[in-house]
This record gives sequence, C-alpha cells and structure tokens, in this order.
Amino acid sequence: MATRLLTYAEAAALWGQQDKIVAGITYPMLEKGISKQPDVERTTFERNLVRLAAGIPLVDVPDGIRHLSYYDDFFEYDATATVGNWVAAIDTGSTAALADAAGGWLTLATDGTENDGTVVASTFEIFDVVSAKPLYFEAYVKPAEGATNINSWFVGLSDVVTVDLIVDAGATMAASIDAIGFLKIRGGLTYDFTVCNGATQTSTVTVGTMASGTAVRLGFKVEPYMTLAGAYSATKARITPYVNGVAGTALDALMASFDAMQIVFAQKTGGNSGDALAVDYVQVAQKR
Repeated sequence: MATRLLTYAEAAALWGQQDKIVAGITYPMLEKGISKQPDVERTTFERNLVRLAAGIPLVDVPDGIRHLSYYDDFFEYDATATVGNWVAAIDTGSTAALADAAGGWLTLATDGTENDGTVVASTFEIFDVVSAKPLYFEAYVKPAEGATNINSWFVGLSDVVTVDLIVDAGATMAASIDAIGFLKIRGGLTYDFTVCNGATQTSTVTVGTMASGTAVRLGFKVEPYMTLAGAYSATKARITPYVNGVAGTALDALMASFDAMQIVFAQKTGGNSGDALAVDYVQVAQKR
C-alpha cells in the first residue's frame, strides 16, 4: 500500500473546517512496517478519520476505567466543603439552592442588588489540562434575565472561585484566571466561548444567543496536540466548543502554565431579582 497525502478537499470534507486542516498527514506504509512522519505537529485528526469511517461519534464520553469522570444531576446539594461535592461564594442576598423541577435543578439566584455575585464550584481542582490528557465537559443550563441584557454568567472550568470571577458591571472575567468555558456578559444576549490563561484571554465571539428561560446544552473538548514522537503535548491543545451538540470554531491554545481547575457556575446580576442561572446536570471526563 503506497503512501498518499490527503487532498485538501478530502481533509476539508471530513473535518468540516477548511481553514484548520493540516494537509501533511499521510497514510501508513503498512507493508513495510513504517509510516511517513508529517511535516508538522499532528492532532487527533488521524484517529478521528478512523472513528468517522467506523461510524463512531467524535464527541463521546470515555469509559470509567481508563478515564476519571464526574457527573451530577443535582438530586441533592450541600455547599459545605467537608460534606458535599460543592462549595459556594455568594454575596449577601444571593442564593444557590435546589428547586422543585423535573430532573433536578440547581438555581443560582439574586435579590437584585446590582453586581451581586453567585458562584458554585466543585470542591477541588482535579481537572488539569497540562497533564496532556484529553478532557470533555458538558452542562445543561437555563439562564434567565429579569431585564434584557443585564445578567452575566459563566459555565465551565476555572481555578478561581470568588464572587468577582466575573468583574462588576459584567465586563469580562477576573484579571488573572485560568478558565475554559462559556461567558455571557452584560450589554447583550450573545455569549462567547472563552479560554483564559492568566492575563491572556482568547474568545471565539458569539457561539450562541441566549433566550431567557430557555435551556441550552453547552460543552467543549480539549484535545492535546500530538508530538512527532507520538505522545500527547502538555503545551498545546485544540479546544472545541459545542452548543446543543453543534461544534463551533476551535481554538488553538497554549496550555503550559494552566493551573488545575474545578467545575464552576457563576452569575453576576445587573440589578434585577429575576436574574438567574439554573443547572440541570454537569459531566466532565478526562483520560487518566
């Protein structure tokens, strides 16, 4: 079997993102027991081609033996760090509590005092993207606004758990934070997918438009690049957002200085008691 480069059209058709294709990938020369090295760093693109050909979904949750995983459907909730799986940072008048609703929902709410923050996070920082291990995140959430364009919220992973994870007036994330997730800021209904590495914040703008009171499934996967030696890279990864299962524009991110992170849900009200963020479930899985 001869070695052949994928054509640009073939790669683009399979990947669906023409401007992100590395065209230097080759098929292995199996009869000689060797394969030609590509000219650039490889991602998981080659393995995804095989998975697509076999009809295996690309966004699946790994099994629990070779992967660590966390899932919560919020049938119960206790923010006491020594008791439950969650901790909270909450301004006076704001709350985080379970509600009577089918499926189990945790609701972050406010009394309407402007710039009050409510943050709920998993107890420990156990998800580490510097470990050169793929990671999958998904949450089903329902944001609400008491008045149009005033609520701010974040859903994802972060190493910061304070009421000012989102700065006052909902302008952006905290000045120095390691985070990956979805950010909706005050002044509009659109939300971004954001990767924050310390003071460096990179976003793909407008991955979705919020409809107050309507639930949405938000997810992302972190895929470390492959080195020429065939190992996962601890310094560079491709991060792809998903909204209701549909992939958005992937980000290439430098991961070397990322701290370990925990699951985080946060909101900062613009001054209306109707502002809220409800969470039905969250699941995160990462290769051991």
